[in-house]
Amino acid sequence: MLRLSGLHAGYGHGPAILQDFSLDLPTGAGYCLSGPSGLGKTTILLVAAGLLPPRAGHVFNASRRPAYVFQDDRLLPWLDVEANLTFALSGHFLRHDALSRSRHWLERFGLSEHAHKRPGALSGGMRRRVNIARAMAMEPDLLLLDEPFSFLDKAMAQICAEAIRTWREQQHGSILAISHDLPIMTALGLQVCAVAGTPITGSAEPAE
Repeated sequence: MLRLSGLHAGYGHGPAILQDFSLDLPTGAGYCLSGPSGLGKTTILLVAAGLLPPRAGHVFNASRRPAYVFQDDRLLPWLDVEANLTFALSGHFLRHDALSRSRHWLERFGLSEHAHKRPGALSGGMRRRVNIARAMAMEPDLLLLDEPFSFLDKAMAQICAEAIRTWREQQHGSILAISHDLPIMTALGLQVCAVAGTPITGSAEPAE
């Protein structure tokens, strides 16, 4: 379960992005936040992940192993692709297991031949797949997805979406996502939650 209650959040001394915002994501549920670009939806994910402390309110995250697909690359440029994955897994799995998981997901997303290239040598779509592979290799119980299929062509987006759908069915994992591609999100079984306002206020609940 992920519960955000009465959140107030912003950056530094800047204006509020969230003001008395709440969201309840039950275990095994999947929500996609929908709203205009620049509204502050990413802020919700950052607070949920514990990467941005709220100014007020409460965050309860019962997840044992969350994973985050960031909107930007967040790859270490001095490490190759495979090392980016194993580094992320190093605190959770033994080295051999981390390497095996990393290679499995790189192969699944068609990245095996690029495993020893650095991120700067990859296209935007390839880096996106590396981000998703890194998250899936974590064997998470909660996925936070920020525009996960941007820069991917339709065929590769479907491959990545199918991997996420299979994970959710097998592991009963939870998802909190942001995407403008609502058809692919609903195909994953996610319920759409509209958010609005500047700052974002109120309770985000799935549409009936």
